[in-house]
Amino acid sequence: MIALFGLAALPAAAVLVARQFLPESPRWLSARGRVEEAQRIYDALGLEPPKHEVSEKRSYRMLLAGGAWRRLATVTAFFAIQAFGGAVATVAGPLIISSTGIGVSNTLYFSLLGFVVGLVAVVAGAAIIDRINRRWLGVWTCLGVFGAGLGIAFTGERAGGGLIAFWVVYAMLTWFGPGVLSWVRSTEAFPTSLRGLGSGIAQCVTRLAIALNVFLAPMLAQKHGITVVAWYACAFLVSAVIVLASPWLATTGVELEEVNGVESGETARE
Repeated sequence: MIALFGLAALPAAAVLVARQFLPESPRWLSARGRVEEAQRIYDALGLEPPKHEVSEKRSYRMLLAGGAWRRLATVTAFFAIQAFGGAVATVAGPLIISSTGIGVSNTLYFSLLGFVVGLVAVVAGAAIIDRINRRWLGVWTCLGVFGAGLGIAFTGERAGGGLIAFWVVYAMLTWFGPGVLSWVRSTEAFPTSLRGLGSGIAQCVTRLAIALNVFLAPMLAQKHGITVVAWYACAFLVSAVIVLASPWLATTGVELEEVNGVESGETARE
């Protein structure tokens, strides 16, 4: 058991070392008056500096002032709710699939399938996220996951090809759309000086939502079986509504400073 924990710590140690060689964000440097350092990083990356001037206003109250609180609430809610429903294809998957009685080994295969499909979907989503309208990507993929969840709930008891097909679609769309978009939006939604705090709040609430499945999934699966996935899938229906109600989430091709200046009720760029 100790060896397993140690093995899991190796990637974290590698990330810790690698972080020491990463340059500071040029926007962060510009906000602190270190313009020359910022320009060197832009040059090294082959990027143009933002058209809008970066301003540094270090005040935590900014997260709750004006329309900023709506951005914080929207990003946090979207991130946490889709992660709660997405746990069906990840941490809560084995607990739910085991309710079909297919056996422990097959349950683990389903879990592995979900993670492998998710990895491929993340790479694909990251590759296209700057090329298409992010808002509609979020809406349609969330609705797709909702439909796949209903498919799992109503065909899963037979544990046949239908269950596998819907499971793959559920995992793929979860990561391809809302999974990738959550990471991007938790970065874009906040000004440079408060990005760490705002993103940290969203991440904290999301981790609590995921952890909730450790208690809920076994109880719900024992009582309702595989049909409980339909309940989890409703989380993505709510996520789609959140995106539809937030036109400012259409951020493709919009600079960070411009996104920060858009209030929740306004459209950034369709």
